[in-house]
Formats: sequence, C-alpha cells, structure tokens
Amino acid sequence: MNEFQTFLNALQFYTRIPLGKAVKYTPKRVENSIRYFPIVGIIVGAASAGIIVGLDGYLGVFPAIIIGLLASVLITGALHEDGLADCCDGFGGGWTKEKVLLIMKDSSIGAYGALGLIFLFALKVSFLFQLILRLNNWEMLMLLVVAQVLSRVSGASIMLFLDYARTDDSSKSREVAKRLSILNVSVLLFTGILGVAGTLYFTSNYWLVALIPVLMILVFLMKLYFKRRIGGYTGDCLGMLQQLAELTVYGTFMVLWS
Repeated sequence: MNEFQTFLNALQFYTRIPLGKAVKYTPKRVENSIRYFPIVGIIVGAASAGIIVGLDGYLGVFPAIIIGLLASVLITGALHEDGLADCCDGFGGGWTKEKVLLIMKDSSIGAYGALGLIFLFALKVSFLFQLILRLNNWEMLMLLVVAQVLSRVSGASIMLFLDYARTDDSSKSREVAKRLSILNVSVLLFTGILGVAGTLYFTSNYWLVALIPVLMILVFLMKLYFKRRIGGYTGDCLGMLQQLAELTVYGTFMVLWS
C-alpha cells in the first residue's frame, strides 16, 4: 500500500491527472516517486500513441500527430516543455551560475525559450510524420511508449552524477532533488531495460539496442554541460534532458529502422 501511494505521488507530481484525496502526500513519498517517473511515461506514451493511431485514418497524419502531442502536453501540464524553455532562456541569456538560475526561475518566457519550443515541436512533428509512414499501428504504439520511458530514465539518471544546483528552497522540484538511492536506480534501470526488451520483442529490430549507448552519450554530454554552467542540475534541467532524449529516440529510431 505504501509503494502504491508512492506511485500515486508520482502521478500527482508529474501529471495533471486528477487524483483528489486518493493521494496520501508525504515528502518521502515525493522524493521516492522519481523511480516511477518512467511508469508515468507509459501512460503518457500510450495515450498520445492511441490518439495518433486512432485519428490518423480519419483526420490525416499531421492533425493526428498534433492532437496526440497536445494530449501529452495536457496530461503532463507541459512540465517538461516548460523545463526546456526555462533552460533555453537561462543558458542562452545568463553568463554566470547565479544569472542562469535567476532567469530560469522567471515565470515569463523569453526569445530563447520561445525558439526552443518552436524547434522542439517542429522536430517532433517532422520525426513522427516520417515514422508513421514507415511503421504499422502496433510499432507506432511501441515507439511512443518506449520513447516516453527511455527519455524519463535518461532525465532522471542525471541525478546519479550531479548535485542539485540551487541552495534555496524555492524550487517546486526541491523535494525530489536528491541523489538517487540504490532502490530508485534499480527501478529506473529495470524499467528502461524492460522498455527496450519489449520493443525488441514486438518489432524484431535488434538494432534498437543502439538506443542505449546513444542515450548514454546524450546524458554524459548534458552532464558535462550542466556541471560547467551551473555546477549541478535543477528540475528544469531534468525536463530539458527528457525532451532532448525523446527527440533522440525518434531520430535514432528513424536511422535504425531505415
């Protein structure tokens, strides 16, 4: 029951799914909810993929993709897209750690953030358009689910290597901003491996194991960048990395599938 409540805390923290009084909040459960971050990805990916596949035959490819992406944004409350926009503004407009973190806390969006979101969704629509032409419905479903799972594993994994960059308690991510415990690491890795294994089983494209080293390289490079610029990570950094990892999965999938 306690573990189920930890999962519900994850749903409450990472999505806008209304749970009401079913969630028994405690700071410890929120801290440990990071291990269910990829499981949340299964829900988001399945919902988005179901809409894209379901509407493709009625509305056409582009409207189906846009509505599917809109659904994922509504489910998560644009949590990760907001993180990417804040990081674009902060890293683009700040030269010192203090200035970067100050800009990232600003709720208004700047030119760098707006451009980051435009390019983000342009690439997502372009990738998914190409992929939906190449894959059958089942393969498309598996792709979107595994992309959401692996991108969240990648985003959370940065917490293995870096400390939280902020020293104040003003961040909404402060309660989950700690080094990952052994249990949390184990669940994250198991989820990621299970996602790849499931996709391999249902698609029989064994080149997909290349997703793992590609994402590891992305995490390593972003770790170096975050360390150099702000000396650690913030919740916005996790969101940015999740979005970049999602794009990386789509791009890698296109190359491998061809």
